[in-house]
Amino acid sequence: MENQVQRFKYGGAESEGWRQIPEGGKSFPLCTTQYLASKILVHENGFHNSLHAHLKEDGQYIVLGGRATFHGAEDQVIADLGRLEGVFIPHGTSYWFESTGDEPLELLRVSTPVAVGGDPTRQPAGVSLAPERDGGA
Repeated sequence: MENQVQRFKYGGAESEGWRQIPEGGKSFPLCTTQYLASKILVHENGFHNSLHAHLKEDGQYIVLGGRATFHGAEDQVIADLGRLEGVFIPHGTSYWFESTGDEPLELLRVSTPVAVGGDPTRQPAGVSLAPERDGGA
């Protein structure tokens, strides 16, 4: 993939261009290259996903609206975040998150791939570490 300037615009939770995501909620892609991907995620209050890890990427989340609580293995709280606060999740870290505010959770997610053996074209796969939680996606 060639390096190209990518211009994007996020028009808010009601704008066009959203994709429904299997976990529940929606995803708005911003830009993607071989070395970086960014998107906005929106989840209703009460949403939570299951414990999982991204083995092939480091990830950063910034809360744009609502509140999020990120949990690690054994449900310990990694970060309780409000608007314009964020967390970095290194590859291989087990985590899950939930929407804990009174309004929908809007997250900016930025990820970068992790190379295997110094080769950026070789990447390990992600893995789910726990069954789906009751009532979540």
